[in-house]
This record gives sequence, C-alpha cells and structure tokens, in this order.
Amino acid sequence: MASKNRAALVNKALKVVKKHFKPAAPAVKDRSLLEHLVFACCVENSPYEAAERVFQSLKSDYFDWNEVRVTKPYEVRESLSAVADGREQGKAEVIVSALQKINEGGFGDCERCGEAIAEKRLEALPFARYCIECQRAVEEEERTAAH
Repeated sequence: MASKNRAALVNKALKVVKKHFKPAAPAVKDRSLLEHLVFACCVENSPYEAAERVFQSLKSDYFDWNEVRVTKPYEVRESLSAVADGREQGKAEVIVSALQKINEGGFGDCERCGEAIAEKRLEALPFARYCIECQRAVEEEERTAAH
C-alpha cells in the first residue's frame, strides 16, 4: 500500500465525520483537526457533556495523541473509568483505532482486502472496518460459525 499524506487522511476523516454527525454544541475553535476527530469519536451516541469529560480526561492523562495511539485500549478504558460510564468506556477501542489508522495511513481502507472503502459507506459509517463486500463475507462467516 502506498504511503498516504496524513493531513489528507485527517481531512478525509473530518469530512466524513462532519457529514455523519451534527454539531451537539458550539465548536471549540482552539482544537486541532486531530482533536476534532478524537472528540467526534467521544461524542458518538453520547451526550455532549459526557463526551467532553472523556475528551478532557484523555487530554490530561496522556502526553499527546500519539501516546493514546500506542496505548492498549484496556489501559485507555482504565484511564476513563473515573469519568465515564460503560457506554463512554467503549469509546477506547474506537479512539485508539482511529488514531492508529490515521497514523499508519489506513483510514478509509478495508482491513480485510486493503482496498479503499467507498466514500458513501464511510459517510454512513465513518469508522467502517471493511468495504461492503468484505463486510458481507465477514457476516456470512460469523453466521456459518454460529451454526
């Protein structure tokens, strides 16, 4: 896979997130593009106040976003346990995965076949792991394994 420009990946991710999520509160202007993406992970299916607590906890508990990226999700969950209920603690995997994909140049690429995930799919599901064909195959394999 060719190396991608990280800024272009962050912009692509932000574009998808902006289409998928509506602002819950006024935008904070002093956040970087990457911080907006992390906050979008925090606010998905959560009240703004809870997402803000989780985001601020991450920001204060870690040196930078790269430290969050290289931290095991269970350690991030432990860090969030003081400020988050079970729903927000589930964000640890999403946040770490998003940071890893952007850093490694994999945002928008299928984890199974490596091809680009269709933009329409990313608009519907910003952190989709698989292209639609691979998602169908994974679901079929799960159904087969369950029987």
